[in-house]
This record gives sequence, structure tokens and C-alpha cells, in this order.
Amino acid sequence: MKHLVLLILLSLLTGCFNQQEETSPQQKRSYKEIIKKGVLRVVTINSPLSYFENRDGEIEGLEYEMVTSFAQTKNLKTEFIVKNSISEILEELKLNKADMAIAGLSITSKRKKEYLFTSAYQKVQQKVICRPNIKPKKIKELEKLKIKIGADTSYEDILEDFQVKYPKLKWEITNEQSTQEIFKELADQTGDFDCTIADSTMTNIYLRYFPLLESSMVLGKPSEVAWLIAPHLKKLKQQASIWIESAKKQGMIASWKDKYYSHFKDFDRYDLQKFLERIKTRLPKYEALFKKYAEIPPPIVDWKLLAAISYQESHWNPKAKSPTGVRGLMMLTRNTAKSVGVKDRTDPEESIRGGAQYIKRLMNNVVSHIEPEDRIWVALASYNVGASHVRDARGLAAWEGENPNTWAGIKAVLPYLSIKKYYRRLPHGYARGLEPVIYIRRIRHYYDLLQRELEN
Repeated sequence: MKHLVLLILLSLLTGCFNQQEETSPQQKRSYKEIIKKGVLRVVTINSPLSYFENRDGEIEGLEYEMVTSFAQTKNLKTEFIVKNSISEILEELKLNKADMAIAGLSITSKRKKEYLFTSAYQKVQQKVICRPNIKPKKIKELEKLKIKIGADTSYEDILEDFQVKYPKLKWEITNEQSTQEIFKELADQTGDFDCTIADSTMTNIYLRYFPLLESSMVLGKPSEVAWLIAPHLKKLKQQASIWIESAKKQGMIASWKDKYYSHFKDFDRYDLQKFLERIKTRLPKYEALFKKYAEIPPPIVDWKLLAAISYQESHWNPKAKSPTGVRGLMMLTRNTAKSVGVKDRTDPEESIRGGAQYIKRLMNNVVSHIEPEDRIWVALASYNVGASHVRDARGLAAWEGENPNTWAGIKAVLPYLSIKKYYRRLPHGYARGLEPVIYIRRIRHYYDLLQRELEN
């Protein structure tokens, strides 16, 4: 019995020691020590914009790519520490276990008192999102509603500022739920609260997943988003800020933004609801065909992307027909159908086979200078507006100081093809240049939703 008591006491003491060791601050590292050791410690959060693992097991995220690229310019490896909340992220910085934080963090006066911020890389607007049928238009109306937000977020700082003028304004703070979980509770109406607050970027993402919700009002002025740096690392802040400003000028950040969320904008709520319904009612009829013809060697596109293209073209209606005469699931023209051996454009299998074959042909014709991840979008722009007009747009992009080898650079100038002062100087003249921009944005939107719905 004595031995047992001693073992229990030893165990408790060891546990206390380990817990103290885990939460005790580490020694501060200088910028020179970071460079010498060759490792930049970055604390982050699982988020569709900061850091996440894709279906192939690879890490992605706008801020992940930015930080990794910055670190490479300093010959540094990146060590990512993934936490579950903003509170935990800030704690890691306080304990000197991380050198910087990336989590879509807005610059606030409260945070600036304790940490350093790099140059901002984007602006966001804080929005109020409420359960269906609750649509406040003024801040005064929020006093009568229950609000839930994440702990240590910039939303808390904003509400505290408004509380000075609106003393009845109150809110609940959660350290256990992500933004997506809060949105889901609102949509399912299972939580004991009426509204939440999220920045415009996250709102654009999650309203697509929960189309019954909507943003009814904005709070305050737009805020800037940047990386958070430990307060003693002024040199790291300086170097990171220099890199961010350079990346802005080179179009690198614009390209990453385009990759991760430019296609989240301007979606139609009714269309979104119909799309989610048709994933269950229409897609199963053609899923095997999309898989079959997307995977014919060499497999250039994912079958879900082929399905997304088809939905944009025909809403998965094999009898679809446009006023200009294009027909079928892939809405092929007569000439395109003939070039890929399609005899009956309304036959689902023929249409999907022909569409896949034609898209692969366009992919093969994209010039080698185009960045690999952008080749499909340039090919689809050619599919929509014509390869000759895309070549014009590339030349115009270079002339206008945009990167002609990225979709972001080409997309920026495509609308100019319908402006006289530009198109009159181009070899192939006028084109409805805005159409391929919207066309591809919608395809990417459908593709993103399709991946999410089929993986859940």
C-alpha cells in the first residue's frame, strides 16, 4: 500500500511538472538566431485561407504559400504549429514558442499594444450574419439579439467599441467552435443565438455552404489583414514587410488570392440552392461518364472539374440548347462536335466524351510559359472566348504591367477587349472579354462546392 501511495504521488508530481514545462515560456530567439538555425516557427489555424490539408495530403492555403515563399527568400525552412483557436495562437507567441502567426488576423489597436504587425496584404469588412428571417439593419437592433463569436477575434474588439455607444449590446464568446461550426449552428437553428460576425472573406466562403444564411449589415470600417510578429522580433517584421510589398508589386499576392478565393464572389443564392439539390438529383445519372472520360490517358482534369464545367454549360440537362445553337450537356457547337467525332450532341455519353476531348486539346495548346496551376483556366478561357483573344489578352497584360503567364494577370485585362481604345490596337479586335472571367469564376465556384459536398 505504501508503494502504491508513493507511485500515485510520483505520478501526480510528474504530471504537474510536465504541465508546467509545457506552459512555461521559452527563451526568446533573436532574428539572427532564426537565420542561424534556419527555421522560422509559424503558428496558424486550420482554415480554408490560412492552412489546410487538401485531398491529396498536401498543405495549401493563401497565407501558407505566402509565408513559405517569404521563408525561402531567407533560406529558411518553415515549422508550422497548428492550433485550434485565436486564443491558442496568441498564447504560443506569448510563450515564445512561435516567431509569427498567420490566421487571417486583422490589425487592431488592442493587438498592436502587444504584438508587431507586418505590412497589410489585404482589406476585409466585418459582417453580421444571422439565422434565417432575422435581418438587422442598424447596430441598435443588435442589442435585442443574441450574438456568438470566437474568442480573441477582432470581432470582439469591434463589439467592445460599439458597446460604448450601445451599452445593451452583449455577446457570447466561444473557444471551442470554428467559424464554420458557428455558421452551421445558425443555418441548422440548433444554437441558442441569433447572429455571428465574420470578415467578408470568410463570409463569402461559408455563405456558399449555407445558402439559407445571408449577411444583412456591415460593422465599422474595413480593416487590414497582416501577419502577427512576436514583439521582440522587429527585424523579422521589417524583412517580412519588405517581402509583402515586393510580392504585391510583382502580382504574386494577386495570383494567390485568385487561386484561393476570387471565385467566391458574386454567387446567386437561388442558383446555389438549385446546384446543391442537383448534385443529388441529376449528377448521379452522369457521374460514371464524367469519371470515365476525364480519366482517359493522359488524365488532364479531375472528373469533378469536368462535371462543374458541364453544370455551368447546361445545368446537367442533356437536352439543353442555346439561342446560338450549341447543345447538350457540354453545349458543343456544330464545328466543335464535328472536330471531336460527336454525331449526336444531345446524347450524354457522346457530349461528355467530346467535351473532355476538346478541353484536353485546348490544354495541350496552352503555351508552355503559363504557370502549371493556371493552364486549365487559360484553356477554359479559350474554350469560352477563343484562343486568339486570349493571346491578345496575354500581350495586353504584359503591356499593362500584369503577369501574362498567370490567370490572375490575364483575367485582369480580359475585360479591356471590349473597350475601343484597347481592342482597336489588337490583332483580333473586339471580344466580350468579361464573359470568360465570369464563366471561369462560376466554374471554380461549382467545382469547389462539388468537392466539398462529395467528400462529406
